Amino acid sequence: MLRRTDGGSATVELAVVAPVLVVLWLLAATFSTVTTARQRVEEAARAAAQAAAVAPDGGAAATEASAMAATGLGGGRPCAHVGVHTNTSAFVPGGSVTVTITCRLDLGGMAVLGLPPVATVSATTTAPLDRYRAFA
Repeated sequence: MLRRTDGGSATVELAVVAPVLVVLWLLAATFSTVTTARQRVEEAARAAAQAAAVAPDGGAAATEASAMAATGLGGGRPCAHVGVHTNTSAFVPGGSVTVTITCRLDLGGMAVLGLPPVATVSATTTAPLDRYRAFA
């Protein structure tokens, strides 16, 4: 009499399922990195615009925005490069200041999945200037 056994089937199943699980894990890690960076960039843009809005003049507004962006995104992780652009063309009583922050993410380790090695996340926030405040 011959007896059939299922010996080794678990090993075959693991060999088939393991690469799929690794790919899913890498995709989840990439998604998490991009989502975290997007949230941090939006928060930094909001804080930078608010800091620029209380500056005494347009030059100081750009400096304050850059400093606040560096503080908000501190560390460089996950952003490999950060760009801050402050638009002070409407820096007059009742006007506004707009700050755009761009973050370049290095996703080099995810290129195995066919994803681009670099992703860019940006956020723009506009803050109003007080109508009754004295400006320099």
